[in-house]
Amino acid sequence: MTDNNDEVALFSSDNEDFQHFLETYVELLEKYEQRCLDLLEESNQAANEFVNEAKQSPIWKMLQDILQEQQSNSDSSLQVDMQQFSERLKSTLMEQWNVRGMPRIRRENLSKEKVMRLKEWFDTHIQHPYPTESEKQQLCQETGMQMQQITNWFINQRKRGWRKTDVNKEGWQRGETNK
Repeated sequence: MTDNNDEVALFSSDNEDFQHFLETYVELLEKYEQRCLDLLEESNQAANEFVNEAKQSPIWKMLQDILQEQQSNSDSSLQVDMQQFSERLKSTLMEQWNVRGMPRIRRENLSKEKVMRLKEWFDTHIQHPYPTESEKQQLCQETGMQMQQITNWFINQRKRGWRKTDVNKEGWQRGETNK
């Protein structure tokens, strides 16, 4: 057990180590407090910029119009009819982006000639059906397809089970059956 005199001596104002510790501790606390204040100021500034930018948007104006309409029609508090707001927002965005006039893009299937050329390459390289970049470029020129289309076609073709089919063919040739 330590005696009270030892504890008093440790924390007394005469102890230089303790004084140094306290000064360092207070300095760190002040730095921490200043950093917190700086972060708070930056956050407030960013939030104010966001709100100012949002207030300039047509959606903000629409919300204000709906609030004013509802307040003039009834004496209720600042509650917004979300259904009405949602409908107005939807129509505004559709007008802004001209969604109504945009035709839906439909995916078209590849022609038989293109598929036959890709399958021909695939079948001749069945042991390693991964075309190099130059082989893909050659297939692009031959088929008129884009590089990404070629890449996706090979990914999908490999997923369709070419290894399973290849293994099954070998098994049947040896008279084996899969169990």
